[in-house]
Amino acid sequence: MARQNGKSELAQVFGFYGLMMHEAGPYVLSLASNADQATIIYNRVKFTIDNNPELKRRFKTTGTRGITRLDRPGVYKVKPAKADALQGIPVTCCLFDEVHLCPSDMWSAMVLGTTAKADGFVLGITTAGDDDSELLKSLYTQGRAAVEGQNERFGFFLWEAPEGCAVDDPEA
Repeated sequence: MARQNGKSELAQVFGFYGLMMHEAGPYVLSLASNADQATIIYNRVKFTIDNNPELKRRFKTTGTRGITRLDRPGVYKVKPAKADALQGIPVTCCLFDEVHLCPSDMWSAMVLGTTAKADGFVLGITTAGDDDSELLKSLYTQGRAAVEGQNERFGFFLWEAPEGCAVDDPEA
C-alpha cells in the first residue's frame, strides 16, 4: 500500500488481536528495518490500552520495554532489526513493517519462530520497494503462487495501481 494509507492502523488491529484473542500466552513482536519504525505500531497498541480504563486494568505498559498482560501470560515487545537477536523466539504474532527495507534472514527467523506455535503468523506490511528489495520480491513470488492455490498457508493481499496507468489517475 502507498504511504499514509492506513498500513500502521491495520497492523495495530492485528497487534491488539494478537495480544488479546489470537492464542493463550501470546508473544507479539513489532519489527522493522529500525526500532523507531517498529515502535510506531507498538505505540498505537499502547495508546489504545492506556486510554481505555478497562484495558488499562488488564495490562501493564511501559515506554518501549513492552506490554504485559496482568490477567494471564502474554507480552508484546519491539525487537532490534537483527536476525541473530530474533533466533529461537516462539512468536505467536509478528508485525513486520517496511518489509521492502529488511533482509530476508529477519523474515526467515520470524517465520521459523512461529512454527513452534499452533497458529503463529507473521504479518508483513510495506510500501513499494525497488530493485534492491530482495525479500519483497521473494514474497511477491510466494504470494502470487498462493493466489494460484500453491500455498494455502500464505495469505497475500496486494493493493496496486494497474500496470501502465498515469501516476495522477485517481481511478487507478
